[in-house]
Amino acid sequence: MSVREFKCPHCGGIMHFSPEDGKVTCEYCESEFSAADLEQYAAVLEEKVQDKMDWVQPDESHTARESTIYTCPACGGEIITDDVQAATRCPYCDTPAVMTSRVSGVFEPDMIIPFSVTKEQAQQAYRDFCRKKPLLPSLFTKQARIESITGIYVPFWLFDCDSNVTAEYRATRVTHWSDRRFDYTKTDHYHIFRRGDMQFRAVPVDGSKKLDNAYTESIEPFDCAKAVPFQMGYLTGFLADKYDENAQTAQQRANERIRQSALDAARETVHGYATLVPEQSGVQLSNTKASYALLPVWLLNTKFNGKIYTFAMNGQTGRFVGELPSSAAKGAGLFFGLTATITAVLYLLQLLLF
Repeated sequence: MSVREFKCPHCGGIMHFSPEDGKVTCEYCESEFSAADLEQYAAVLEEKVQDKMDWVQPDESHTARESTIYTCPACGGEIITDDVQAATRCPYCDTPAVMTSRVSGVFEPDMIIPFSVTKEQAQQAYRDFCRKKPLLPSLFTKQARIESITGIYVPFWLFDCDSNVTAEYRATRVTHWSDRRFDYTKTDHYHIFRRGDMQFRAVPVDGSKKLDNAYTESIEPFDCAKAVPFQMGYLTGFLADKYDENAQTAQQRANERIRQSALDAARETVHGYATLVPEQSGVQLSNTKASYALLPVWLLNTKFNGKIYTFAMNGQTGRFVGELPSSAAKGAGLFFGLTATITAVLYLLQLLLF
């Protein structure tokens, strides 16, 4: 047998039913509720809200069965690749090569977003980015380094789902007023409940261990509405990898992103309170689906003083992110150059004045 205790939603005080007006009244803050509203409120409190974020998994019943040595069809040279590379160039004749077995069968993507940004446009964006860094080491601006920027089709898992989000908060509103004798402060307490449905489409999660998710998420969004059915011809002239993180691993990051987005959307519907404290929340998913796609990224990695600096650009939109170092030698030269200039100016002023 379970026991239900009715407490005031505003202050948590004891409540009693009044036969006179048919209301349930709090003994402390004198708030009034109908019996039906209080019953509904109590039912909501008793409901245990939990996350339910399970996905239908795509077929991944494959095993590693491929050699890492291929023969170039143009010149006969040997092409050595790692076990996830799906498109590359022959090191002898520079002919584009696609390892068809790595983009077919269970490895065949459902869709691909072709490159819209050209290599020349990516190189110019990188030059403009470097131009804003006067203390940048010269290694980063050498023409050979800029020309090595590479277009890569990166494997992504795209997650679709419907979601139901539930969130509860405790909130307050504070009112101040005064009379001739006293200053008054009144604090009203509220229990806020939100529930709603949301749809998520093409939530991307990088399926490659080679790239840091921080970079691939920074260059979002990709417009997946412009994706096309996969054809190997799109890979010609670019590098491409097959996924080495399966959908089940990627869905953990997808769940984090979906859950946070759903809770943020619920939070944005609550306005006008002095304080707002989350109490409990839950997100439940339905109609889940995971798709496999190749998305375009321009990439340039430069190693300097033992650290790798990455420039990454969305090959569809041109949005980029990058990290560049400063040269201590250039900094010292700039400092001493400015010092010498200031000294010379002060000396001339001294001659003119005295």
